[in-house]
Amino acid sequence: MQKHERNSPGGHIVGLRRERTCGADLEDNERRRAMVRHEIRSGMTRAEVESVLGKPDKVSGKDGQVRYQYSEKHGKQQTVNFDEAGCVKGKR
Repeated sequence: MQKHERNSPGGHIVGLRRERTCGADLEDNERRRAMVRHEIRSGMTRAEVESVLGKPDKVSGKDGQVRYQYSEKHGKQQTVNFDEAGCVKGKR
């Protein structure tokens, strides 16, 4: 997190702004568009994936990496892989 300060008519305000740890290459408008279209993009966070797809049917992990598995209609399965920082690194 990054500390930022600003002056206001009511006094001096100090707050924290969260630095983006995932998807620095993914613009905010691109991220929002993907979420509205129910698309998963590299660089999304686990919370963003859950916002789009819901809670996973199965969660597994190895060496700090996490895999979400979703069962879809007609027996299809969607898998989303996260890196050690909790960012989407791929899906299939």
